[in-house]
Amino acid sequence: MAPTGDDHYHPKDAIHAGIYHGMVFGGGGLLFAAVRNSLAKKNVGPWTTFTKNGGIIATFGMPASRACCSAQSVSC
Repeated sequence: MAPTGDDHYHPKDAIHAGIYHGMVFGGGGLLFAAVRNSLAKKNVGPWTTFTKNGGIIATFGMPASRACCSAQSVSC
């Protein structure tokens, strides 16, 4: 029996999906870094979110955008 349904190829924009998911998860990383900054024992400025905790933002954002590009089988 032939499979039923729509088995045709549907192209997807891997670059758009990678940027979108990188921004979403990067925003989550920014939120997490801001929470860590607000829970600091010392009085620190708002730029500490990016300077001290910037690695957290990159850790959240970069794998999401890379995974999305890999899932679309397109190298970024």
